[in-house]
Amino acid sequence: MPTRDTRPGSMERAKNGAEPARTLYIRQEFVEPWVRRCEAFANAENLRYFVFGLIVPRPEGRSLQFVLTNYPHDWLRMYDHFGYIRLDPVAAKILTSIKPFAWDELPVVGNRLKTFWNRAARFGLRHGYTIPIHGPRGQHAAFVLSGTDVPLAQECRQQRFERAWSFTNALVDEVFGTYLQQDASIVKPLIPKQRQALSLIARGYSIREIGKALGLHSRTVEYHLRGALERLGATTREQGIVRALLNGDIEELSYPGRLRDWCLRFGTD
Repeated sequence: MPTRDTRPGSMERAKNGAEPARTLYIRQEFVEPWVRRCEAFANAENLRYFVFGLIVPRPEGRSLQFVLTNYPHDWLRMYDHFGYIRLDPVAAKILTSIKPFAWDELPVVGNRLKTFWNRAARFGLRHGYTIPIHGPRGQHAAFVLSGTDVPLAQECRQQRFERAWSFTNALVDEVFGTYLQQDASIVKPLIPKQRQALSLIARGYSIREIGKALGLHSRTVEYHLRGALERLGATTREQGIVRALLNGDIEELSYPGRLRDWCLRFGTD
């Protein structure tokens, strides 16, 4: 970033016009190919965990985040509980570095940072490396690999960085090229029912479940989904969902804040 929010009352909230409560475990099938590719690359590098993230500026001046990760749920809960998004030296360096870096290069100063790394080490997240990428229009992307008990060996760093940099650039090009390129002249704002239907389909609900939640016939739900894709200039639901996410039409996100709130998919328990 995710199983559906199946907690009692979640569909009732949707029926009443409110967005279903966000949850850690929402599974969004349209990102699965990207997740599988990230996991396969990490495994090929003998690493367990990854984070792939984008920060995309929007015309109104706010940025929106799009993150996929298979970090352990318990670590993400701890990360949010202690507000580590504001302490994490890896997250800070992603925004300023133009070169790949190993985590062991980062200075560890102060007890809070030492505690942060000690806690991360319990989950196999003490050592790793990061590939930051910055676009010409203020876009930030990063691919993070971790999950080893030993530091990255000096003699293999350059080769690893080059492989990961090539992979990250290809993935960023695919996300932007396949899903985000659009003719601004044909894009129109979504109407409320289109926004609700597309938001729920992104969370993994079926057409029948959406119809029940919104009090609509299944054919009417399909009608609103087709209308949403037309307004977004999208040819597939997957393309429409990603464009709507990154355009801010569905799932409003914020940064800094809770990491869980802007992760789309998790792969481990």
